[in-house]
Amino acid sequence: MFFHGASGPVGFADDGDRLGVFNIQQFNISGFTQTVGFYQSYDEKFIWDAPHKLVWANGAPPHDEIKTEEKLLTMSPGILGVVFCLSVMGILLAIGLLVFNIVKRNERTIKMSSPNINNLIIVGGIVSYVAAIMSGVDRSLVGENAMDHVCRARLWLLALGFTLSFGSMFSKTFRVHRIFLNKKMEKRVVKDYQLLGMAMSFVALETIYLLIWEVMYPLHAVTETFLSQATIKDDLMIVPSIESCYRAEFRSISWLVGIYVFNGVLLLFGLFLAYETRHVHIKALNDSKNIGVSVYNVTILSIVGAIFSLLMDPLHSQLVYIITAMCIILSTTSTLVIIFAPKVKHCTGVGTHRFYHGDGHTPTGTH
Repeated sequence: MFFHGASGPVGFADDGDRLGVFNIQQFNISGFTQTVGFYQSYDEKFIWDAPHKLVWANGAPPHDEIKTEEKLLTMSPGILGVVFCLSVMGILLAIGLLVFNIVKRNERTIKMSSPNINNLIIVGGIVSYVAAIMSGVDRSLVGENAMDHVCRARLWLLALGFTLSFGSMFSKTFRVHRIFLNKKMEKRVVKDYQLLGMAMSFVALETIYLLIWEVMYPLHAVTETFLSQATIKDDLMIVPSIESCYRAEFRSISWLVGIYVFNGVLLLFGLFLAYETRHVHIKALNDSKNIGVSVYNVTILSIVGAIFSLLMDPLHSQLVYIITAMCIILSTTSTLVIIFAPKVKHCTGVGTHRFYHGDGHTPTGTH
């Protein structure tokens, strides 16, 4: 029911709200209000006053709330490109050394240095280079659906690559240490198959551990937002987010404890063996000194990479990636160069002079 009041038609809805004609006013640039239209609530109709059109700042109505937008922090293409190129160069170097080690396996220098163990070191290096690349892969490159698989690949590649390389170096250092502590060296011999078994046992233990976790609590990619780091501009709140890898019910480093403990003990024991044999140079084990240097190098860079990845602000994901990737690349490359450069130099005759019998055919030695 309607009746005419002083302001026009007046009525009431069933819930008691007033129905009528409402003025729509706007502050003009002079700071005064002016009527720009009417709203008839009883028939939900707007009537705009044509001579006084609405004028908006910036040509659009203002927001009546702050909008929120999530911004996923991804890796810079430039950083990814540099890490990719360095890793590919490292992989090519490793493949070249693997071919060299296989082709020259019957050469005395190669044969005396356990070529099968050397092959494991090289393969572990290749896996580590791939892990460095995978550590920077995110949703922008592979899509959201593939990120769970990327998380699992990162962990497996890095863990097994490290164990293959360092476990093999550890076994060779262990042999030097075992022989060095025995005064009657001819009675204590550590065969290559024993070294191979030791290295592969490390890989098997870590594989079993990873498989148990994979079956019980597989890794998943989870997007974390940081509201406290949000920025507001033009009524838009931009909330940074990162994509991390977690296991269900284990949103912490608790599931990593086993891996850190296992590899930490391996590093410390390897460091101890390298220190104990630092003055040893056994001709029959011609790369013992180089293996010791590599153990020191890998230990230091592994500790640096682990500290940065665990303690740095997750929002500095690019810096964390740069440091960890470079630690992987530097430790792997330096290990390959330190161990295999002398072998390549010796087998190719670079820097050596050969003595020959009078007939000019048979070499009698080198220096």
